[in-house]
Amino acid sequence: MFQRGDVAEFIYRIQKAIGVKPDGDFDAGTEAALKRWQAARGLAADGIAGPATLSAMGLLDECWVENGDKAALVRGLQERLKIRADGRFGDQTESAIERFQKQNGLEIDGVAGPKTLAALGLLGQAGTPSAAGPGPRSTSVSSGAAARQIRSWAYQLSDIDPKVIAGLDVDLVVIDYSRDGEDATAFRQADLARLKQRPSGGRKLVIAYMSIGEAEDYRYYWRREWNKAATRPAWLDELNPDWDGNYKVRYWDPAWQSVILGSEVAYLDKIIAAGFDGVYLDIIDAFEYWEEKGEGGNARGAMIAFVGRIASYARARRPGFSIIPQNGEALLEDAGYRKLISAIGKEDIFYGADGDGQPNKAGEISQCLAHLERARAAGIPVLAIEYLDDPRQQAEAESRLSKAGCVAYFGPRDLDAIGTI
Repeated sequence: MFQRGDVAEFIYRIQKAIGVKPDGDFDAGTEAALKRWQAARGLAADGIAGPATLSAMGLLDECWVENGDKAALVRGLQERLKIRADGRFGDQTESAIERFQKQNGLEIDGVAGPKTLAALGLLGQAGTPSAAGPGPRSTSVSSGAAARQIRSWAYQLSDIDPKVIAGLDVDLVVIDYSRDGEDATAFRQADLARLKQRPSGGRKLVIAYMSIGEAEDYRYYWRREWNKAATRPAWLDELNPDWDGNYKVRYWDPAWQSVILGSEVAYLDKIIAAGFDGVYLDIIDAFEYWEEKGEGGNARGAMIAFVGRIASYARARRPGFSIIPQNGEALLEDAGYRKLISAIGKEDIFYGADGDGQPNKAGEISQCLAHLERARAAGIPVLAIEYLDDPRQQAEAESRLSKAGCVAYFGPRDLDAIGTI
């Protein structure tokens, strides 16, 4: 299925399995190492990572190719899809895969993963050798599928040191779109390309934080006239007493939504243009505030609709774009909402609701976990953050989070440094 001359993200996995430095390029050195590996295990030493070899590695059921890859397997699937077969997985191939997935009732992510390859009759086939030589490594990651395979993550929003983020060997990291919140210091495509590389090989998903339930007066979009009640827009509400500079917003208002998306200067558009793999949506639970005020009609439905609009808009421009809401887990009761999201972030599951380091009430924990179980049952990762610095509490929380099927991270509540992964 993979052979000399291929360049693909999945080849990192093969190279790690055979003990060579992973770079995603199936070169002569990889071929020679694979032959030795095969011979030592009584396999046909042909230097091709075919079905038997991948099965012996335990990788056959995890195989995929995605946008940016160049491989014989890509050429094989292009032939099955009846599109130009050059062995290079580009936007045309991704679109064709998405059409095929839709027609066959598969998850639509534009990635040719095990189920898609099996449906194409290619899982376990070598495809056709590509005539093209090895191409450059792509910096894109098809994160719709990748976000479903998160085993470690990290989260930092201020005082960001790009070298520290680049050095994190995690599957996913959430950061601000900017080094210090200002547009002038926003991360660009070249920055993201470096941040996505894992020290051990392979890629990590780099996700941009974006608050959609509150406006922040330290963001580039904030206007001075919004500081005065007389010139404040109708969608802007009260200051959050617990977080200076943050204001509740009527998120269903088209004027606020235009701040978030729909133009070159909109928040989401800047994130997409920079090359982030997705967005981490904060203040999703703003619907609770508006329900208590009795304003906004169906506040829950309005939030789901807003997240849906963000997802559709982003994925039309960047297929596979990850949508990861934080908190607001009650929305998981909605099946349509579950289909929109790639993962869910959750703060303070076991500690912190009544103060840092303070255990949460048993009833609150049970209710939260019941909601999150809906995500787990749908195959949606739960990214849990506990703001704990006591090693004993961390160990206890990690054990409980693991039993609950959550991916744990421990950090400072100010999110101004990397904590314990």
